[in-house]
Amino acid sequence: MLEQQHNLKLFIQGRDTDTEVSIAEISDVLSQSKAVVLILPGNNGEENLVSLSKDQNRLEDSQLSVLFSDIAHSGVPVLLVESEENADYLLLPESIQSIIKKERVLRWKPTVQPNGRFWKQLRYHMT
Repeated sequence: MLEQQHNLKLFIQGRDTDTEVSIAEISDVLSQSKAVVLILPGNNGEENLVSLSKDQNRLEDSQLSVLFSDIAHSGVPVLLVESEENADYLLLPESIQSIIKKERVLRWKPTVQPNGRFWKQLRYHMT
């Protein structure tokens, strides 16, 4: 939606890379970014995994720590999308919690329309 209708260039790990991406490569992409979008899952009792590649099930805690530290210190605006009503902010490290600004928190709803308010707000905060 954002790429096709609004001419924004997105980096989506797994789609934009053929091989496993290192934290250093993600940090390099981060340095070229205008915004970072983090999708916060809800607290539904399931284990939440952060995938780095299709072949890797979970980032090591040290890799996550480096990645979140890079995001927190990059100066790039962070947009948070709550994917469920009961989004669990405890899943975010303190470094990220401290830089999240309430006006940059959007709530995803399954009924979001292609030209609806959610997409307009997301596009506004990304540019």
